[in-house]
Amino acid sequence: MTESMIGTFQRAGETTWQDRHGYDFAKIRIPGLTNPSQNRH
Repeated sequence: MTESMIGTFQRAGETTWQDRHGYDFAKIRIPGLTNPSQNRH
C-alpha cells in the first residue's frame, strides 16, 4: 500500500482518481517485455 492510497485529503470534498494501463510486447514478438503505467491525480 502506498501513501497515495492511505493519505489524508487536505480540503473537505476533495477527490482523487487513478488510471492504470499497460502494454505486452509479446504481441509484436518481444516476449517477456511489458510496460505498465499508473497515473494518480
